[in-house]
Amino acid sequence: MLKKHSFKIAALLLVLALLLGACGGGDETPAATDSGTTEQTDTGTVEEAPPPATEVPQQAEGPVTLTWGMWGSPEEIVTHQAVADAYMAQNPDVKIELWAQPWGDYFTKLQT
Repeated sequence: MLKKHSFKIAALLLVLALLLGACGGGDETPAATDSGTTEQTDTGTVEEAPPPATEVPQQAEGPVTLTWGMWGSPEEIVTHQAVADAYMAQNPDVKIELWAQPWGDYFTKLQT
């Protein structure tokens, strides 16, 4: 019974990690500081920070679609689909599409 709950917890943590990673942005622009408009980088150079945002971004209209890429056996895919279905039931504005590939093809297709 503990193994069953551990799997569910691990699967939910994976979904959360994917969602947080999708929201991470990856913007490498230096952030504005409270003390002024310049910021020192790791290399010691000083760069001008971007001006503060004046507009609030609008939220997307309609559901957000996330693609969850994975590899695994058909049995494993079924368990991941169950986790995605449970998440979507609690979050109707999010749609999760599974993209399942065989292990041997996954990373090649991911790079493509």
